[in-house]
Amino acid sequence: MALIFRSFYDSFFFVTEPVKPSVGDEDEGRVIPVNERKSVINIGDNITSLTKSILRIACPATGTPPPDVRWFKDGKLLTKSPFGGVITLADGRLTVDFYNTLTFKNPNVTDSGYYMCVAENIAGAHNLSSDVKFVGKNCVK
Repeated sequence: MALIFRSFYDSFFFVTEPVKPSVGDEDEGRVIPVNERKSVINIGDNITSLTKSILRIACPATGTPPPDVRWFKDGKLLTKSPFGGVITLADGRLTVDFYNTLTFKNPNVTDSGYYMCVAENIAGAHNLSSDVKFVGKNCVK
């Protein structure tokens, strides 16, 4: 089934077959130890990070048409694609931007969990997960 798309950046239309979404790399993922107060990983990597730090998990999803992206924590839906905005969760400690990057700011140990990015369009779905652990003392200001 061919689809007709209009580019958001150009004023032309094109016809194409749907392409199943793809999320990140199909590698087994890396295990990233505690090292810095600011880390960026791709979904599929596992990490142990410090509380009171910044951690970004990128979900580079592709597909035709562009896939709808959802984030889950421990099997529970966090959010769908914000479509140009930022979604803030967990009292501002957790945000999802329009690039589908999940950002933790000053996380605590209760933010630890199994995070999954799911990309889905009419051609199918694909997902990858990361086991995220936060260690350190929880501080309340």
